[in-house]
Amino acid sequence: MRRARILVDECVVRAPRDAEVSKLPHEVGELVPAGSVLARLVDVTAPKAIFYLPNAEVSAVRPGARALVVADAWPGQVFEGTVRTVSVEAEFTPRNIQTRTDRDRLVYPVEVRVVNRDGRLRDGMPVQVTIPGAVR
Repeated sequence: MRRARILVDECVVRAPRDAEVSKLPHEVGELVPAGSVLARLVDVTAPKAIFYLPNAEVSAVRPGARALVVADAWPGQVFEGTVRTVSVEAEFTPRNIQTRTDRDRLVYPVEVRVVNRDGRLRDGMPVQVTIPGAVR
C-alpha cells in the first residue's frame, strides 16, 4: 500500500505556489514529452506591468519608485505598484545609431509589480502606468 501511494504521488504535478491556471496546452490523457509545459500559471496577487521609456526619460525612474496603475477595465480604480526593474539594455534599437534622432528612438523596458489584493487585474490587461515625480 505504501509503495502504491509513493507511485501515485510521483505522478501528481503541483504548482510551486498559489496561482491561477491561464492555459492548459494539452488534453487529458495526452502523452506529453519530457520538458513540455503542462500548464501556464499566473500569480494574480502580484501581477507585473511592463512599459517602455524613451531614452531621454529613462534616467528619471529607479527601482523602488512608486507607481500608479490604472487599467482600462477599471478606469476609476488606481492600483499601487513599485518599479521592480529598469532595463540596462535598450529595445527596438535602430540598426545603426549615429544621430541624435536615432538615440531618441531607443526605449528601455520598465517592470512594475502591482498590488492586486482583490484580484481585479488580469493577465494581459492593458494599463496606464504613472510614476509620480518622474517628470523630466
